[in-house]
Amino acid sequence: SQLAAFGYSVSGWSRTEKFLQDVHCYFGEDGLDSLLEQSDIVVNILPLNASTQGILNAQVFNKMPEGSYLINCGRGDHLVEAD
Repeated sequence: SQLAAFGYSVSGWSRTEKFLQDVHCYFGEDGLDSLLEQSDIVVNILPLNASTQGILNAQVFNKMPEGSYLINCGRGDHLVEAD
């Protein structure tokens, strides 16, 4: 990851296990919780499908540290705006 080259700690999440150089990879539902709990900035670039629609919701936001940020580069339907 180019961000890691600048000294950032970079993590990623997917449904299945992945191995990427310079990226701490999380996977599965438990992995998502672990990632969210330690992330200062979460960037969403997930594809929009039935399993990701509405994934950015109050339940997810409550797992993020106070003062953390969300950057949603994905489709609008990932985000539950009311939350």
